[in-house]
Formats: sequence, C-alpha cells, structure tokens
Amino acid sequence: RLMHSLEQALGKRLPITALLQAPTIEKLAALLQEQDGLQEWSSLVPMRMSGDKAPFFCVHGIGGTVLRFRELARLVGDDQPFYGLQAQGLDGKVPAQNRVEEMAAHYVEEVQSAGFDGPFYLGGYSFGGMVALEMAHRLRAEGYEVPLVILLDTFPGSLKSTGSLFGTYLTLP
Repeated sequence: RLMHSLEQALGKRLPITALLQAPTIEKLAALLQEQDGLQEWSSLVPMRMSGDKAPFFCVHGIGGTVLRFRELARLVGDDQPFYGLQAQGLDGKVPAQNRVEEMAAHYVEEVQSAGFDGPFYLGGYSFGGMVALEMAHRLRAEGYEVPLVILLDTFPGSLKSTGSLFGTYLTLP
C-alpha cells in the first residue's frame, strides 16, 4: 500500500524491494530525491553484502518477491552474504517468466554477470526450490561447484521418479 500511495502522490514507481534499500522514511525520501532514482531493475537483490563466506542465493516463492527473506538474511550471521532472487517482471516493464527453466537461466546469468563465480550456495522457498534445483543443475553442468541447495517448503515430486529435478540433482556427480 505504501508503494502504491507513493506512486499516486509522486508519480514515481518504486519496486517493493526499495524497502530493503531504504528501510526508514529518511532513507526512502533520499532514494526518491536521487537524480536517477533507483538502480536499474535486477532480479539479484543484495540483502546482506558483508561477510567472508561464499554468498547464499535464495530464490523467491510463487509471489515473486524476496521481502520474506529479510529476517532470514539477518539471522544467518554477520559473516554470511545473502542475496535474494526476485522474479523478473515485478517492475511492470518487462514480461514475467513462467517456466522454471527460463527463470533458472535468467538467475544464473544475473548472478554470474554480478561477478560471482562460485562456489554457489543456493536455496529456494516453495516454488523457488524448483528453480534453485534447476540453477544447481545448470551451474554444475557448466563446471561450477554447488555444495549446497536448501529447499524451504518445496515439494520436489517423487524421489523415485528419475524425471524429477530433485532426482536429477541427487544423481549428479
């Protein structure tokens, strides 16, 4: 509601993740006054950038936003960088993707274009777990190390089915 009210009053559309960048009224006002406004839209949302460990990347659930990861990012510890991966299309400027494979390819590209080269620690909430599994499959096929994939409330399908993404990931070398 806040973002909608701001758009109506000021004619500027902000993504909901602006609240992660600017969690106070003062910071939000400063963000709105910036000459260029917000950075160009990205699916990669830094939620905790500090720390010496390899970053953890967590894929959104069915709603597409990463705001629900704010508390998780805080709880993982000061030495753990944490990035959310939000759905393309939430900005209303580009079409949303609707296939796991498309999303995974896009998120892998976003992570790699930001300069990350592994090892890749991945996770996903609900539907995002399926995307994280596909990301892991793609990254491993490209020769990257993926030591951990965390599924949060994700139903991976039958473990007996060799056609499932989860079954495929379990059989990777």
